[in-house]
Amino acid sequence: MLTDSEFLLLLLWGIYLWECLVWHDRYGLVFRSWWGGHWHQAGADYGFGGPGKAGWEVAGHGCVWANPLAWGGQTVMGHLLPLAISPERIVAGNLQTAYATGRLRQSHRAFPLKELTDISVREEELWLNGGCFCRFSSAILARKVLALLRNLRNCLPEQREELIRGFWRDRFDRTAFRKVWEPCQVAAKRLQWGCVGLFLLMYVAAPVLTVLLGTSLTILFAGPLALLTAFCIEWGAFRARRRLGIGTFADAVGEWVKGTLCPPVAIRAADCMTRQVAPLFDPLTLAVELLPADSARSPNVGDFFARVSADLHHPLAVDEEWGASDRETMAWQDSLVLDEALRAFPGQGEVLSEHVPQRLEPAMRGYCPRCGSQYASEIETCPDCPGVRLYRWNTKDMATQKMAGKNRPRRRQKGRRK
Repeated sequence: MLTDSEFLLLLLWGIYLWECLVWHDRYGLVFRSWWGGHWHQAGADYGFGGPGKAGWEVAGHGCVWANPLAWGGQTVMGHLLPLAISPERIVAGNLQTAYATGRLRQSHRAFPLKELTDISVREEELWLNGGCFCRFSSAILARKVLALLRNLRNCLPEQREELIRGFWRDRFDRTAFRKVWEPCQVAAKRLQWGCVGLFLLMYVAAPVLTVLLGTSLTILFAGPLALLTAFCIEWGAFRARRRLGIGTFADAVGEWVKGTLCPPVAIRAADCMTRQVAPLFDPLTLAVELLPADSARSPNVGDFFARVSADLHHPLAVDEEWGASDRETMAWQDSLVLDEALRAFPGQGEVLSEHVPQRLEPAMRGYCPRCGSQYASEIETCPDCPGVRLYRWNTKDMATQKMAGKNRPRRRQKGRRK
């Protein structure tokens, strides 16, 4: 049987280790720095950053470890959109996916933009025409999309494409990201000193005092000090969140209250703040700013862009329930994302284009343009990438290969003219 002190210590460790888990769905990507230096993209499966990044997947959601030492490492969340928007239509689905395990279950909801009457956001849910349309990973991102949809509803049809492009230019804005990221780093470093002190108090000093003074005296002396320290840490985190516009006011108050009442949560305050700093920016923007540019280090920004390019050019098969106009809307958005990414990151233009890989062995007959796997057997589609047709080396040029392995409809969808 555990003693009271052993049970209490075990409970505190359990709460703290739970807070070290970073949860995400298949539209979320986690960028992690274990010691605050080298960044990489971590995921539950084969993500954009490469395979096997120390994560798990449960019921369509994954989690990765953050460094359990309070003074080491940070995490940042990137978010893909759970919908697609074209000048004509909005669809509750997106061809992009970060993981080989596929997408979340899609609702197959879609509306022509001209039929949108009631548009609102309830926390992280987007509601259209009186019903829940889709759910975002961030309430801030949901509000940004809400503002875009209201503008699209009220503008002329020929103005819609430019508004949508402006939305994506904001997601690829490196300057805007730096204006938030750099002061957030400064605030996080200040908080880390308090987090380290609270960690040492609860998990080093408290067990020693328990042995010397007993459980009751330790709680009497160390308990109020831990609560006071947690309050100060969370107050500093609350002020930084409001000053930098990280999350909503309700999110900031909720983190403050939770961390004050439960000191193990407050130890992760700095990491929790940086994790929520970039919901409005595309994962490509985070990759350029965080991942190493050195080609000798892997995964680097070039590896990440190559996987994003393969996903955009060769998306996984969508559900058969989607209609032709819905598929065209999702393909149109993928095309626009590629165009704006090339404009925002001209140095990655070569990586974002398609390449023919070298044969690993003469017996190889075809390769998957998405995951790069090569096959000697006569099969039409990649077993690991549902719906993606294999390319053949015996084809004379890439144009013929693209036509033979076409996986999606036309890339552009023209807006209606008045």
